[in-house]
Amino acid sequence: MAPPLLNFKALSLSHRWVAAIRDAKEVVAFSPYITTSAVTDALAEKGEECSLYTVVSVENYASGSSKLSCLKKLREAKVKIYHLDTLHAKVLLVPRTLVTVGSQNMTAGGTTNQEATVIWQDAKAAERAEKEVEVWRTAGKLVTDSVVKALESDLARLRRQHSAWKKAAKKATTNIWTEWQQEEERKKKAEEAAAATRARPHGRGFVQRYAKEVVCGKVIHQQGGWSLNNHGQNSGRPPSYCRWIVDGKVRLLTPWRWVPCFHLDTRQWGKARVCKECISFIDRSTEHLIRVTVNGSPYKVWLSCLIAEDVPNYNLRIDASTGDLQATILGRYDIFCMMIDEIRANWDSDGEDEFKPEGFQPLVDAINQNQEGVQEKLLDPLLKCEWRESSLSPSNRVDQFFRRNQMIFTGLCLVKDREVLVFSTKRKAVLEQGISQRLE
Repeated sequence: MAPPLLNFKALSLSHRWVAAIRDAKEVVAFSPYITTSAVTDALAEKGEECSLYTVVSVENYASGSSKLSCLKKLREAKVKIYHLDTLHAKVLLVPRTLVTVGSQNMTAGGTTNQEATVIWQDAKAAERAEKEVEVWRTAGKLVTDSVVKALESDLARLRRQHSAWKKAAKKATTNIWTEWQQEEERKKKAEEAAAATRARPHGRGFVQRYAKEVVCGKVIHQQGGWSLNNHGQNSGRPPSYCRWIVDGKVRLLTPWRWVPCFHLDTRQWGKARVCKECISFIDRSTEHLIRVTVNGSPYKVWLSCLIAEDVPNYNLRIDASTGDLQATILGRYDIFCMMIDEIRANWDSDGEDEFKPEGFQPLVDAINQNQEGVQEKLLDPLLKCEWRESSLSPSNRVDQFFRRNQMIFTGLCLVKDREVLVFSTKRKAVLEQGISQRLE
């Protein structure tokens, strides 16, 4: 058996069909729909040597999928036409010569649609196909003059009805995909605006300053837990995590007061508690309740910087509600930029029946484009870093951020004149130039 040829060009297949029909002694064709085309004209020229199996239904002819004029022309040419009720295959069979099987109907539209057809120019393939379609041919019902007359009597009325329905359906389809295109363009513009915002963090109202020094510490076991301790890391008196020089001025952190922190390697937010040469906790369970208004609509936002196992690419979760609507919003949050990527049904809800993501799109757009300084509003609770002693958990100690006995570099970044401790396993990342490169 010769290998098949795969054809994706509908017009070239039509030309091949026409040539095969003209040279054949016998033609058996299967096409659910028929209209006047080069192929059906070739079948008409061949006349009684052709057998055509199609679907002769009022629905097909009223909708215009098939044409009554084509049916009449073929019958006048003595083509034997059969109705095959469940036909969906498109086959042209020239016994002992050629067989094609594919998606292309013998219609004018079949020459312009996106089609795919397999062609065997092989006697064995044609012989096998002839045996396979014998059952179909036996089930075919001959189309007679009375059948055509009965079909024609109902078409005029039904065509008018179908024409109105078709126009309404076409308009609805156009609206669906127009809205889809508009939504894609809106997302693209939002992404471009967000990218521009990320590229120009200084233009967003944030005041950024950095301490020039970097403190090196080691994760060690201390007082029943694990701490980041710089004792013994430098000769003489070790530098203090509480004392930093920013713009030539001393910046003192209050011992045992919570300070927001950011892990440059994993992009995780947390909060640290310092005391001279050690950091006793780096807690990642950062959660805040915030209320914002966007375009006159109030939103209640529960912001969490915990990383869930099933969404490892995100470090920000927002459980938002407005009215009776709820949603979970996922994104990424660095020190100077927030970007939202996804709206999901609220994870704590019973189901998705009430999930309406469009109700939260204005909030997402406002965040990504930083409308009315909404990113600063969401950042503010992190910078305030209010936390109660009773909420501490040993599982969130410093070793939850880093490996035990690991060397860690720490620096101080000021955002809107509030301290943020930054951490990394690389000294360069903590320096002012390193932070600027990473965050811009």
